[in-house]
Amino acid sequence: MKEFTNRINELQRHWETTTEFDSPGYEGFKTTRRKELAKLILEFNPKTVLEIGCLGGYNLREIHKLSPSVKLTGYDINARALEYAKSKLDVIETIHGSIHDLADVLNGQTFDVIFTAGVLIHIPSWDVTNRSVNKHYISNIIDNLCKHSNLGIVHAEEHGEKFCKKPNKGMRYIHNFNILYQDKGTVHIQRAPNPSNGFEHFVKVIK
Repeated sequence: MKEFTNRINELQRHWETTTEFDSPGYEGFKTTRRKELAKLILEFNPKTVLEIGCLGGYNLREIHKLSPSVKLTGYDINARALEYAKSKLDVIETIHGSIHDLADVLNGQTFDVIFTAGVLIHIPSWDVTNRSVNKHYISNIIDNLCKHSNLGIVHAEEHGEKFCKKPNKGMRYIHNFNILYQDKGTVHIQRAPNPSNGFEHFVKVIK
């Protein structure tokens, strides 16, 4: 348990303090994939969309280009990244908080669609057999995403038949989304275009 706690704290410190949100690596990251992700989200015809772990708001900007009327909200642990996202698209609403405190921060607020992109790959999957209510566990995060979404959930993450219980490539964990969303909705999984760097699969969950 101590190893798990240390890992969570390490990951949170990294994303809370990183200053790379305006780097070419993020701003120039395969915009074709971002556009396809935006199209997938808009298939729900949502009025409100929340991105968990939005960092610089790159995906939210792509949604806005395709459907300017959708109300967009970005949620992130990095306050400076949220300021940057707002500076790039001022209609974005921002919420500062950790994914592990989602229920407390949102306090019952719901959105038509909630999505993540390259975020859950940084959440350890050590609890997949006991469905623990520990707020740091992936199962609890999935439960909260379902609780706060009205129509569905979309992920641009890496899906695998086997959960990765030890980090791959230093900071990455692979999850089986069919298992995570079992009895929570209809799950559709497809390969992302030019998959890499946490965008290996698109996961669409219809509630």
